[in-house]
Amino acid sequence: MLAASVRGHIVKPPVLAQSAKGLAYLKFSVEVSGIEGRFPKKIPVTVFGQRAAQLNGTLGLYQEVVVIGEPQARGFQDRTGKNAAVLEVIARDVVILGNGQAPAEPTSAVSAPQVSFGEEDIPF
Repeated sequence: MLAASVRGHIVKPPVLAQSAKGLAYLKFSVEVSGIEGRFPKKIPVTVFGQRAAQLNGTLGLYQEVVVIGEPQARGFQDRTGKNAAVLEVIARDVVILGNGQAPAEPTSAVSAPQVSFGEEDIPF
C-alpha cells in the first residue's frame, strides 16, 4: 500500500455527500507547492465515513491542512470525450494547521519600549 502526505491550503470548498449505499464522503482540493511541471498544484482529496461528517463545517477555504492517506489514480473521459486521468488522495486523516484568515488584532496592547539613540551610539 502506498502512502501520501500532502500539506497545503484548501482551494476548493469542502462538499459533503453520500454514496448510493449511504456512506458519507467529503470532497475538497488542496493546493500544494511542487516542482514545476512534475506535480499537480491542486490535489483532490476525499474523506469517507465518520471523519467526513466530523470535518464537515470545520474545514473552509484557504485553511492550511495536512492530509494523510493513500494516493489513487483513476481514469475518466473529460467533457470533450478525451481520456484523462486524475491523481487524488483518499484521506485517512486530515490535520488542521490554520484557519486561513489573518490573525486577529491583539485584545490588549503591549507597547514597545522607547529607546533613544544619540549620534555617538551609531558605529559608522
